[in-house]
Amino acid sequence: VEPAALDRALEPSLVDGLAERSGQERSSVLDGLSVLLPRLVNLAAPDGKAESARLPDASQLLGALGGLLGKRA
Repeated sequence: VEPAALDRALEPSLVDGLAERSGQERSSVLDGLSVLLPRLVNLAAPDGKAESARLPDASQLLGALGGLLGKRA
């Protein structure tokens, strides 16, 4: 996933919030998400099929992303 595509697809406040919490520039957050999101999707749906029992809660997912991005700083 290209960072520019994520920038268009995600709410600006989401990306800005992750940037603020992680202490990174917005572009760095988008770069990180472009690597992390495909990996998370593969974990949630390894065979291309998402099972509702395996899907994380959205707030947990965003919290995990914030933590992962914070560790990259």
